[in-house]
Amino acid sequence: MRIRILPIIVGAACISLTLKTIDVLVHQSISGAAFSGALVSSLRAETPPSDTPAPAAEKKDEKDLKNGKEKKEGEATDNATAPQPIKPESMTAVERELLQSLTKRREELREWERTISLRENVLKISEQKIGEQTQELETLRQKVEELLKEYKGKEDDKIRSLVKIYENMKPKEAAVIFDEINMDILLQIIGQMKEKNAAPILAKMNPDRARAITEELAHRKEILSKAQKGKLP
Repeated sequence: MRIRILPIIVGAACISLTLKTIDVLVHQSISGAAFSGALVSSLRAETPPSDTPAPAAEKKDEKDLKNGKEKKEGEATDNATAPQPIKPESMTAVERELLQSLTKRREELREWERTISLRENVLKISEQKIGEQTQELETLRQKVEELLKEYKGKEDDKIRSLVKIYENMKPKEAAVIFDEINMDILLQIIGQMKEKNAAPILAKMNPDRARAITEELAHRKEILSKAQKGKLP
C-alpha cells in the first residue's frame, strides 16, 4: 500500500498554522487587556479625586431629607400641643363675665401704675426744688451772717471810739451824758471801759441810774459765764 505524504504534510501545516493563529490571538487579547487596564489606571491617576464621594452625597441628601421631615413633624406636634386662643362664642356666660372682670381689673391696675409713676415724678421734681431752695437759703444765711459780722465789726469800732472819748473826759461831764444816753449803748460803752475809768463816772451819775447799770452789768456777766460753762437752759 502506498502512503501519501503530501496530504499529511498539508494537514500538519494547517494544524501548525491554526495553533500559531490561536497563539497570536491569545497574545493580542492579553496585550489588549493589559493595555486597557493601563489606560484606565492612567485616566484615574489624571482625574482629580472628588471632594465628596457620590455615596456620601447620597447619604447627606437622605439625612437632610430625614431631618426636614423630623422638623416638620416637630412643628406639627408643637402646633398641635400649643394652647389655642379661646373664641368668645365658645365661652359660657360665666366665663365671659369672668374675662370681662379680669380685663377691667387689669386696666385698673395699669391706671394705678400710671398714677403711682406720675406721683413719683412729682415727688422727684418737688425734692429737686426743695434741694434748690435749701441751697438758696443756705447761701442767703451765709450772706446775712457776713453782713451781721461786718455790721458788728463797725459797731464795735464805734463803741471803742466812744469809749476812748468818754475815758478822756472828766468824770462829771461824762456822768451827765451817761444819765441821758440809751441804756443798751451805755452798757456797751461801760462794758468796754476800764474799771478805773468807769468807777468815777458812775459815782457822779444819778444814783438810781448808776444802780440799774450796775445790776444789768452783773446780770450780763452771769449769763456770759453760764454760756461759757454750758449751763444755760
